[in-house]
Amino acid sequence: MNYKYLPLTVVEKGATMTDHNSLENVRSRAEEVDHLLRNSILGSEERRLINTMYGISNTQKNSMPEMNRNDFTYVFFTRPMINLDEDNLVRDRHLAQYLNNSDKSVQRYVKMVLDTKQSLKGNESSAMLDKNSPFINIFSNTLETMSGWPDEVLESFVSEKGLRKETWGYANSDNKIYYDFDLSMTFNNVVGEPVRKIIDLWTSYMANLHTGKIMPHKEMIARREIDFMTAIYVVVVSRTNKKIKHVARTIGYPVANPKGAAYDFNRAESKAAETATINTSFKCFGAEYDDPITLLEFNKAVGAIHPEVRQLIKTGRCNLVEIPSAYRSKLNYRGTPFIDLRYNTLEFLAPDSDFKRVKKKIITE
Repeated sequence: MNYKYLPLTVVEKGATMTDHNSLENVRSRAEEVDHLLRNSILGSEERRLINTMYGISNTQKNSMPEMNRNDFTYVFFTRPMINLDEDNLVRDRHLAQYLNNSDKSVQRYVKMVLDTKQSLKGNESSAMLDKNSPFINIFSNTLETMSGWPDEVLESFVSEKGLRKETWGYANSDNKIYYDFDLSMTFNNVVGEPVRKIIDLWTSYMANLHTGKIMPHKEMIARREIDFMTAIYVVVVSRTNKKIKHVARTIGYPVANPKGAAYDFNRAESKAAETATINTSFKCFGAEYDDPITLLEFNKAVGAIHPEVRQLIKTGRCNLVEIPSAYRSKLNYRGTPFIDLRYNTLEFLAPDSDFKRVKKKIITE
């Protein structure tokens, strides 16, 4: 409590100003104010939080601190390394549509976003794809719901019952999540159906890979690495839209191709309402919650695809700059996510030339 700024009351009859402002009186009034704040909903957020943690409310009139709120949650899906070259696509007539050569077609975009190696080589391109982005951005932007993350649970040993049915026990397991689980997801089905097409091509590739019709990239075979996996990151940030409060990571792949719903029929409802969303599920393996190494893994995943971020991680310098909050709307959809490990904040980086151009335009308007 800062005694210096306590308000003065009317001086009692017969008391001098010196008596009123004595250290004892000031301390007495400070205690009264502190007393008042402990028993009311007033007071600073910090004081209410300290009171709630420090002791039990013996009046049962809790001056509860503000409830925890997570205003922003970002979900990122890393791009897989599946092999969608022409030799593979022609082996299944269903995949022939993805041979579309137009760089403005959804089919070309879907092919390039899933075949990360081919998009980075530069032989083929899509006007709708940032080839240096490590994430399936259309998934992040259209995801409506995601559920199924398992809780960390301890198993227990419990003894046999005694004569009076008494038992005893103790925790006897690890609570880390190394097992498999399913994540259910709902996406908005935007025009052109890019989400549906991505899931369709992805699952069709895995099915053909299983039967031996198609082959992975040679590098993936040499490294004995599964090429159709994606890493799913969930980053929860504070109301400032920067400070990271929670982070989670798992790896998996889609298993449900939601094609059948497009052919359901209900005369009482419009077809548009039936196909407004896409429901699918991912088979996932293991989960990390609030593990500090996840922040570093996130940056490495970005740097593995984006050359400027790779240089930033290696040398501490690059041609990217953090987009200030005031300019985010002007550079929306153009930032590359990156975690500042010094301050535990989620930043969005853009080329310095782009930022200067936007800043100059705003000043001249």
